[in-house]
Amino acid sequence: MSHITVHVENRNEEHTLEEFFAMTSEGSLPQAMVVRTSRSSFLRTMSILAHRYLCFHGTGDDACMSCRSWSDLFHPDLLIAGTQDTAPGIEECRHLAAGLSLAPFCAPRRLGVVLCADILSLPAANSLLKMVEEPPPSAHLLLFIEADRLLPTLRSRVWQLSISSEEPSPIQAPPEGKAEWIRRISEKRGTNAEDVTEELRQWCSYLIRNGHGLKAQRLETLRNFSEKNRLAVSMLQDLAYLALEEEYPVECLFDDFW
Repeated sequence: MSHITVHVENRNEEHTLEEFFAMTSEGSLPQAMVVRTSRSSFLRTMSILAHRYLCFHGTGDDACMSCRSWSDLFHPDLLIAGTQDTAPGIEECRHLAAGLSLAPFCAPRRLGVVLCADILSLPAANSLLKMVEEPPPSAHLLLFIEADRLLPTLRSRVWQLSISSEEPSPIQAPPEGKAEWIRRISEKRGTNAEDVTEELRQWCSYLIRNGHGLKAQRLETLRNFSEKNRLAVSMLQDLAYLALEEEYPVECLFDDFW
């Protein structure tokens, strides 16, 4: 569970799933949320989220009455519309909305899940609008999508999460010290400028995450200039070295060339 990452759209943050649930403490879980992940991960991700939503203590795996009520993917207060490959029709969506209006059976809330919400028909999507706009106090709704398309009137009213079950790729750090710079420059001999500018992009991300905003800004300026003017690899490497090791304001070199 811990290797799943959650990116909260419109916030420049990425968190483990445990950190996400720590942010959304018991009683403050979003009532309506779009979950974007691969279709093959729908059911597994739904299970992880549903266990936490329906647990009285927010852990998802304790001995509370709700946690004891699980049987595989079935729970008395979990309502699922659609399948991993097929979106629900309008009647199924209406049935889901009616079920969510009932009081919880054994959990602190009822949870509705719409699978393949990105391929909902327009009538089916519209039938969910009232549930999203005015959800019953004890009702929560998760809309699972793979492609980044959803009825705008739905999207504007929900939290938007992107979940990946893959290990995040490590961000490449820039070289430190002359010896490492010499080794890195030697490794890049014979490569093209696009490979080096991609390396600069990785370094920018690393520097930003580690609080070196000025260095990152210089590298980003260098990368943008190189993409527009196709600098030679050797010149690009020299300027990157000046920006990071000598802290030379390389952006000043480009003022007359933009």
